[in-house]
Amino acid sequence: MLAVATAMEDEAGRRYRQMAERMRLQGQQTLAALFIFLAGIEERHAAQLRRRSEHMIGRLPETAAVAWELPEKFEEEEGRSYLLTPYTALAIAVRNEDRAFAFFAYLASHATTPAIRQLAEELAKDELEHAALLRRERRRAWRKERPRDFVEPVEVHSFLARVAAIETFSAKAHRELSTKLGREGHPFEATLFEKIAGDEERCAADAVEQGAAAPVRPIEGVRPETIRDGLRLLEYAFDQYAEIAERANDEAVLSAAQEFQRRALERLAYAQGAIGDPLVGR
Repeated sequence: MLAVATAMEDEAGRRYRQMAERMRLQGQQTLAALFIFLAGIEERHAAQLRRRSEHMIGRLPETAAVAWELPEKFEEEEGRSYLLTPYTALAIAVRNEDRAFAFFAYLASHATTPAIRQLAEELAKDELEHAALLRRERRRAWRKERPRDFVEPVEVHSFLARVAAIETFSAKAHRELSTKLGREGHPFEATLFEKIAGDEERCAADAVEQGAAAPVRPIEGVRPETIRDGLRLLEYAFDQYAEIAERANDEAVLSAAQEFQRRALERLAYAQGAIGDPLVGR
């Protein structure tokens, strides 16, 4: 556990320094400073784990190979002019802090000794705090980079119309992804996204039943081709509803946005939990 934990901290520190440099080159000095700050925290944690390893087992941990989950072509473009936007950088960081939290929480819940449980709980708490900080920054970045078709709903019926459009598109896209995964020999993931599509269809129906403005204008978007794409589509819905809830002035809009935000978060957590952390399996 110490070996994997130390490797995860080392990897996070390295990635945060890479992101800081990308942000600096793009003139995002505040965000660059945030990533430098986080890199320093991760590096101090790695040093603390090495000292703890010497104290607990009498030697330094033999760090394992641990890789962050990164967008396609991120590695290939690392030394080139790949444009990493602030939102994308923060989304990657949040996803990997969540992954680290899931790993340590898994260890804490399955620990057979108090020492392992205590250490895993401490590390899980640290990762949760990092993720919370990054989510706040991601919200700000999303507001600056949000889609051009995003229209702030001023009353509940227009918000419900947007929910119906998002959920209808997502359900169709996730069902198509489910069919594709089934053909490719991934029955577990195919069933997962089929269930998610069913819940999205129920959300769309609920929005219409609650009085969505008609006609509901369908949204356009890229159909997910991979499991990661499917998860990103779930994140998109959550981000839309969270943004509206955060800015709503109308009590009815706020209440509805919070409810659909909750349902979107449940789907996202269910998918991430069911697919599993690559470090610990399903």
